[in-house]
Amino acid sequence: MPLTTVEISKSALKHNIEQLKAILPPDFTLIAVIKANAYGHEMTGVAEAIKDGVSYMAVSTVEDGLALRESGIDRKLLIMGNVDYRDKSLLLEAVEKELELSVFNLEMLNALQVAAAETNRTARIHIKVDTGMRRFGVLESEALEFIEAARNTPAITIQGLFSHLGMADEESGYTEVQESRFRSLLNQLSERGISIPLHHLYNSPGSMRENLLGNACRIGISLYGLYPSNYCRAQMEARIPEFSLRPVLSWKTRIVQVNRVPEGSPVSYGGIYRTKREETLAILPTGHFDGYDRGLSNKADVLVRGKRCPVAGRVCMNQTVLNVSGVPGACVGDEVVLLGKGGEEEITAEELADKIDTVVYEIVTRINPSLPRVFL
Repeated sequence: MPLTTVEISKSALKHNIEQLKAILPPDFTLIAVIKANAYGHEMTGVAEAIKDGVSYMAVSTVEDGLALRESGIDRKLLIMGNVDYRDKSLLLEAVEKELELSVFNLEMLNALQVAAAETNRTARIHIKVDTGMRRFGVLESEALEFIEAARNTPAITIQGLFSHLGMADEESGYTEVQESRFRSLLNQLSERGISIPLHHLYNSPGSMRENLLGNACRIGISLYGLYPSNYCRAQMEARIPEFSLRPVLSWKTRIVQVNRVPEGSPVSYGGIYRTKREETLAILPTGHFDGYDRGLSNKADVLVRGKRCPVAGRVCMNQTVLNVSGVPGACVGDEVVLLGKGGEEEITAEELADKIDTVVYEIVTRINPSLPRVFL
């Protein structure tokens, strides 16, 4: 049995899907975003766990989409990221496996049309529109012209129209600006009698707003039981108190050595921690190579026998030192919770993110994919 494992709760995934569906309008399609190795939770395992609860999933790359098809996932799959349209064999395989690709330039549109014709299939696309984030997407001012070009391209079917919000996880009027631009585009399409099956503007933070536009929503970080920001958490607690998310991931390891060291001993690289008295130190076989951020040095706590124990000194590449003086009898083999619950205590992704001034996304996605994921 590996010393360090990442546990994934299938019941928490199911709970979160149910909670998120409940806050979306009844006619909305929930697109489960499992890109970036399912935000560190392991893509194929998560896909298998949620396939009965969702009809659509989304990843970043064609390679990920093909891997899901190879694993037996037959749900509709949206490839949200940029695709190297110069790689003809990749496009051919994407069309053959019925992956739905994001398109926002004529070069890719034409390359995809050639691939579809060669496979005697129809390529389904989602047109990405830039409503203000200034990332991937056809400019809003050019969107209508591009949509018309796509509609007139043989072997191409427009399955979706989407954009992405840049500031929905904070109090900002810019979300309203992007909504207004997307609404204007939808109105223009309606006036021209152009029908596109799916319209999706909102991500996880966007899904927590009221009066949503469109008829679909891409749910990422919230699927895994994490709020996009403290602002989103506060908004939901105030608006829908009964709404709840359950963290899906727990990260655990075990003590591999215990030392009793004298007062004044420098600990780990640089000696930035010195024992204040005779202390009991425990060694963990987990470090920043595994994704336990070096910035947590001398800042984070972990749980040993349900009690908080501080990280002592710098996090190393493959080891971390703890002060376990407050846990009498701590010994080799004891389970250590790096992230998750232990007894009445809990180490949350939000807590760790605050300590290193980052976002919860990084806490979970940085966990080394080589660590075994155990689905419970």
